[in-house]
Amino acid sequence: EAGVGRDPANLVLGPDGRLYVADRESRQVSVLDAARMERIGTVPVGEGPFALGLSPDGRRLYVANVRSDDLSVIDTATLKALARVPVGPSPYGVAVTADGARVLVTNQYAGTVSVVDTAALEVVATVKVGGYPEGIAVAGGRAYVANWFSDDVSVIDLASLRETGRIPVAEG
Repeated sequence: EAGVGRDPANLVLGPDGRLYVADRESRQVSVLDAARMERIGTVPVGEGPFALGLSPDGRRLYVANVRSDDLSVIDTATLKALARVPVGPSPYGVAVTADGARVLVTNQYAGTVSVVDTAALEVVATVKVGGYPEGIAVAGGRAYVANWFSDDVSVIDLASLRETGRIPVAEG
């Protein structure tokens, strides 16, 4: 059994066989060797780490911190935090574009998605979406955002960074 911090909330497996775990109540990310299921490190992050997104090349890990309203950026080679980027209130979901140039973060309390430029490490756009956005996925030239309170999925065009439509879904 691999030891991690308190209240693990999310995980992602890197191409190098490392498993990254967001330890929500420990303000850290635990790093495990997935083959041996041994913890090989921890990285301090913001308050309430929840969602994780890995760059396509596996070199950076992005962590949404729901209680400090920011996105931690971790260098996976050194296991050091590079930056904390302020985003909207209660960031909950993270997705990285296929080219690794942008990270999209859902902001539950604002009903928005922050678009972070990964080179500049700053928010370059904020897109209004449905009520209480949670999960987010990127496919092709679009992002799809699950909106809990408005019972729909927002569709964001990644070229224009605008919501282009909503898909009705079942309640909740």
